[in-house]
Amino acid sequence: MGTHHNGGSDRDGVPNHRARIAHTALRTLVARIESLPASDSDGFVTAAGRVLHELRKLDVTISAAAEFGGPAPVLALSAIRRTYTALLSRVAQSPHATLGQRLAASRHRAELTAFEAAGACGVALEVIVGVEARLPVPEDAAAALQGLVDQLDQVTAVA
Repeated sequence: MGTHHNGGSDRDGVPNHRARIAHTALRTLVARIESLPASDSDGFVTAAGRVLHELRKLDVTISAAAEFGGPAPVLALSAIRRTYTALLSRVAQSPHATLGQRLAASRHRAELTAFEAAGACGVALEVIVGVEARLPVPEDAAAALQGLVDQLDQVTAVA
C-alpha cells in the first residue's frame, strides 16, 4: 500500500493538522501585532521582537510539516513568512530599531541571505547572525554593516 495523498496530508493528516495549528497560531500573533504600541514608542521594538521570535519558531515548526508535501503546510509557511517580513519592516522603521533589525529588514527586502550579506560587507557569517540576534558587534564590523544597510536601502528604494 502506498501513501494516500489527500490534499496535503499523510495517512494520519499530520501536515494539514499542523497547518491548521499554524494558521491558528498565526491569527493569534497577528492579533498581538495589531495591539503593539506605536512604532515610535519605547516599548515597540521589544514587544515586536517577541512576536518576531514567535514567528521564527512557528516557521521552523511548519517547515518540518512542509516536507510531507501538499499545499496546506506550504501556504501556512508562506503566510508566516510574509507576516514576519512585514513586521520586521515596521520594526526597522522605528527610531528604536537595532542595527541587527535594520540589517535583517534590508536583507529581506533585497532578498539576500545572511551568507551573501556577510560576503558583501566583508564580515564573517557569525557577525551577521550575531548582530541580528542582538549580540554585541565590534565597531569596525558595525560600520561595515551600517554601510551595507545604507546601500541596500538605497537600491531597494529605487527598485
